Amino acid sequence: MLRSAALIVMGLCALLALAACASSGNDPTETSAFVAMPVVATQDSPAPTATPTGVEPQPTTPPPPPAAATTPPGTSVPSPTLPASTLGLPNIADLVDRVKPSVVSISVEITQTDFLGREVRGTAAGSGFIFDSRGYILTNNHVVENATRILLTMDDTRRFEAELVGRDPLTDLAVIKFTEDMEVPALLLADSDELRIGEWVVAIGNALGLPGEPTVTVGVVGAKSRTVGPLASGIYLHNMLQTDAAINPGNSGGPLIDLNGRVVGINSAIIEGANGIGFSIAANTAKAVAEQLVEHGKVVWPWLGISANDVTPQVAVEYDLSISQGVLVLGIEPGGPADKAGMRVEDVILSLAGNAIPDTIALQRATRQNAIGATVEVAVLRDGREVQLSVTLEEMPRPQ
Repeated sequence: MLRSAALIVMGLCALLALAACASSGNDPTETSAFVAMPVVATQDSPAPTATPTGVEPQPTTPPPPPAAATTPPGTSVPSPTLPASTLGLPNIADLVDRVKPSVVSISVEITQTDFLGREVRGTAAGSGFIFDSRGYILTNNHVVENATRILLTMDDTRRFEAELVGRDPLTDLAVIKFTEDMEVPALLLADSDELRIGEWVVAIGNALGLPGEPTVTVGVVGAKSRTVGPLASGIYLHNMLQTDAAINPGNSGGPLIDLNGRVVGINSAIIEGANGIGFSIAANTAKAVAEQLVEHGKVVWPWLGISANDVTPQVAVEYDLSISQGVLVLGIEPGGPADKAGMRVEDVILSLAGNAIPDTIALQRATRQNAIGATVEVAVLRDGREVQLSVTLEEMPRPQ
């Protein structure tokens, strides 16, 4: 659980903006001053010396070798400055040109009920990308969950209507589709498990709802397998990628791209007040969810009925545990599968159905490999000894 940091989910919810405008008279599209970044100058190589045509070069006496430079003790010698071409820096411009045709800006009309029970209408904005050439688009659930109309703007400024295929609030993912039958260029979802910390990534999306082309920012993968939450909806997002590629409101649902032009994540959340930290849903999570949404219009997950956290060395000290990995049970849903099986708060889950469970990501994967109604053996550490439990998995309740 993240404490002392308020997480915000990014969609430009104009509903709040409209309410603010009504009371203040300000234009909701007005932005604060933009700060221009300095231009980095580069050094040109000196032009080669040429001999005039028809002039015979004259022999010259070679100069004596230069005296060896001396550096006083304790003085550092600056390293030579290398041109960017020798540093292997990525060619972002060509990459962006390749993927932009598959990135869309999403504008939605929304209807909500205020605290007085009145119907309030507004607009919101986000991003998405085509992942199936038949016209299927991945985005965030919070971008489209209250939409009564969905409009898409392509990189070439063409506009289309879209319809909701399905959404999954628990993973904050949704699939929408062009209402017209059309073939469109799609982006490939990469194997995000193979992603390395420190790899270059590019975030593309409709940042701040600014008109014109999508906003492009560049950074690296800062961490993997983050758990983020609780969000405004009360859910936690697991297996998140952390990046310092700038993510702003309106980037929600846009792709995080590797240097091969593949989607490694779906930009989703930031920490309010943090500097250079954003979070993206890992592509492998998105693949599994998107497949179910396209096929069934919803996602059905098997459920243990617990809230839990990773056992880290710090957690092991706090709870006086003899192990440094596993999953610590923090809460149990009354009447849920774990409760019926006799699991207790502060049990540490060690394995499920024969799969070792070092962390919550492993627990999630191992659970989802089983069908709803399956009975699985779960080994837990309780009061210093291992206990075996038989848990019958149930369908996870869906938040509305």
